[in-house]
Amino acid sequence: MERENSRDLHTILILDKNAQQFPWESFPILRGEAVSRLPSIAFLRERIKKGKSVVEDSMKSKDDMHKNKFIIDPKKTFYILNPSQDLVNTQKEFESWLLR
Repeated sequence: MERENSRDLHTILILDKNAQQFPWESFPILRGEAVSRLPSIAFLRERIKKGKSVVEDSMKSKDDMHKNKFIIDPKKTFYILNPSQDLVNTQKEFESWLLR
C-alpha cells in the first residue's frame, strides 16, 4: 500500500520505561520511515508551541502561514493517558487538550 505524501509523514514515539527498550524504529512497519522518540507529551507540546511561535514571527503573508502551518490530524493520532489511573495531575493537564 503506497501512502500519499509519505515524505510529509512522521511518527513520534513517546514510550514508557518498559517500552523504550525495544528497537521500534527497526520493526518492519517503521523501517525506512521518519521516526523520532520524545521523552513526553509535554515535551512534544512545548516543541509545537515553540515551532508555531517561530513560524508566526517569520510570517510575511497569509500564503506563507498556510505553507508553514503545523497540522496534527486527530483521526490519525493514538494516545494512552493515565492507564494505571495514578497520574491525576497529568491527566487534568492533558485530557482536554487531547480530546479536542
